[in-house]
Amino acid sequence: MRKKQLHCPLALLMALLMLLSSASALADVKAGQTVSSDSKWINSDITGAVDENKVVSLKDDFHTAVNLDWLLTTEDGEGIFHKSRRLLHDRKLSIVLGETQIDSANADAIGLSSQWLEHDLKLVQTFSSLSGEWEYRNAYGIEPARPFLEAISSIQTMDELSVFMFNATNMNISGLSLAQIECIADPETQSTYIAVIKPNSRFSLTSQDEYLSLSSTGHIRRFGIDDAVNYLLGKLGYTNSEITDILHKCYRFEGRLAANMKSASATKTVDYLQSGKKLTPDELASLAGSYPIARQLELSGVQPQDAYLVFEPSYLRFIGSLYQPRYLEEIKAMLIVHNVCELLPLLDEAAYDKAAEIFDSLSSLSKSEAGDSLEHGEKKLADKRKDIAEFVFDNYLAHYLPGPIDQIYVAAYCTPQLKADIRTLIDEIIDYYRAMIMSVDWLSENARKATVEKLDNMLIRCVYPDSFVDYTGLTFKGCRNNEGGTLPAAVAAINSFHRQRNLAKVGQTVDRCEWDMSAPDRSTTVCNAFYAPMENSINILAGFLTENMYTPHMPYEKLLAIVGTTIGHEITHAFDTQGYRFDKNGNLNPWWAVADVSAFDIRARNLVKYYNTLTAYPNAFLFYSGEKVSGEAIADMGGMKCMLSIAKAKPDFDYELFFKTYAQMWAVQRSLNDEKDYASNDTHPLPYLRTNVTLMQFDEFCQTFDIQPGDGMYMDPAQRINVW
Repeated sequence: MRKKQLHCPLALLMALLMLLSSASALADVKAGQTVSSDSKWINSDITGAVDENKVVSLKDDFHTAVNLDWLLTTEDGEGIFHKSRRLLHDRKLSIVLGETQIDSANADAIGLSSQWLEHDLKLVQTFSSLSGEWEYRNAYGIEPARPFLEAISSIQTMDELSVFMFNATNMNISGLSLAQIECIADPETQSTYIAVIKPNSRFSLTSQDEYLSLSSTGHIRRFGIDDAVNYLLGKLGYTNSEITDILHKCYRFEGRLAANMKSASATKTVDYLQSGKKLTPDELASLAGSYPIARQLELSGVQPQDAYLVFEPSYLRFIGSLYQPRYLEEIKAMLIVHNVCELLPLLDEAAYDKAAEIFDSLSSLSKSEAGDSLEHGEKKLADKRKDIAEFVFDNYLAHYLPGPIDQIYVAAYCTPQLKADIRTLIDEIIDYYRAMIMSVDWLSENARKATVEKLDNMLIRCVYPDSFVDYTGLTFKGCRNNEGGTLPAAVAAINSFHRQRNLAKVGQTVDRCEWDMSAPDRSTTVCNAFYAPMENSINILAGFLTENMYTPHMPYEKLLAIVGTTIGHEITHAFDTQGYRFDKNGNLNPWWAVADVSAFDIRARNLVKYYNTLTAYPNAFLFYSGEKVSGEAIADMGGMKCMLSIAKAKPDFDYELFFKTYAQMWAVQRSLNDEKDYASNDTHPLPYLRTNVTLMQFDEFCQTFDIQPGDGMYMDPAQRINVW
């Protein structure tokens, strides 16, 4: 099976350098010597860090000792999180293949009507056919792209530009405009939905920083964009000089925008939220100048409001100076480039292969690989169908139709009893957390009460929503029975459905219990759980609760070690280095007294200082970043403390099983280069640190395994760094 690669000298040079770096790095790994010469721990996450000669004590390196047999025998290095993700993927493939069995009585009990589910299945099957039947796609060739791009080329006036760019004709498949309009809960009150106007954050070169100083990655990205535009526009009959002119004008205009907005890499979420400014319609129109913001709001379906929230008002003022005829061709050029990039992988086989070659953005199974497999007569029909289904899901359905997939999954694999059981556990954990907070002696009484109030006001989402999305209003033509549908037309319809549904909520009362599984980061079919500070919500997803992580009859100690610590972790995020800035309603609003904030910061700094003394892998040039991982480390320890509080009330609680299960949950194997990447970029502590650093904070752990001074897992109680 062939793999698409970028075909340019610079890309090949970078690939060669990465290969040489990888070979050199692997030579650095020596069993038993992966952190430092004086540490009793090793980073056993790294492949090759332990061998059959390794002898390690639970008292010195708990993570490695517990997982040693697994480390020596695992073939794929996948821990329980990876296994759950693979199971979820296989289940979603069965939905695409039409093999998923749904119990109608269970679906009714969950709250999913048979009519909605039937339409969900039809959407999935129709979209699967449009994207997976290559004979049909090849018969249309690149022609489905022509009307979208001709709609841009034919624009002659600024008003025509507005009609196209604000998607009044549903032809701007990229959805790009100079200002983005979104609907969010009002950050001040969280009571009503408000229209937010913010800068365009989508650039051909990914980040506006690339227009200020082009990096090596930016060079490669630009080569790819140029190749895509040359390919598709050339096929559509544009001349070389016309294509060169379009690309030049696109980059020039994007450069103008980039130079007049805040750098994404230098802007923190909290700081950005604080930059928002509410404006009346008249103030908004005055600020925008010639940019027709009122027209954009109208064409986007936003009902007139008394006020709108504007992020980076200076940017809106700036694009007002650009929205005039002398920049019309530059704006059109930018729209053409973005629409080409959206359209290219939606066309025929050759166009898709070109997109895969240029952007290298697809999963391990490319269309070419699926196509190649169909050429081999000895391959079973079931395998062929699975190859195509995997291609369709990975590259199309997961991106464009996650909501219907999630609803089908919930009906097939979840039950009201599962939801009730997890909710009962959450309520039990919150009860213990409430008592734990009130026992904290470093917060004032008022702060403790306010913290409990935030806890009690926390929105809890578990397993699946209480109400679901009606997709019966979303329709598009298929490729069978002479319907004449095309993939670009279907994508345009899907984009329009979600855009209109989102913006229609502006001005309405916020439903805190709403859970739209099609929204970014809201899918329940991922192995994850998270806390959302602007909602003050914890989200425990169905994908986290597969058989690898949870069964109804698992030992209570394992339940607390896996599911319980995860729930406690997410609750603690409400009171970590970011969460404590948001009040009980999710507003960015100080709710602790200065003295309480100071007491918290002192404890958090102690944690940061400790992590700053660690090295994560062999010959590390820098110490670990405590600042980067502090929020997640605080949450890990808070979740563990809560579980140990619960355990105290349980007679004959098996602490050894509990602690060992916790260590096994974080077992993983990956290359040294991958571990370096995680250490540099992930805000979570590395897995072996999530085990060892977390557990050594607690007396119960030390007592269970008789940890004493001089043992590698011992930390003097006076030096412990548990914030909560």
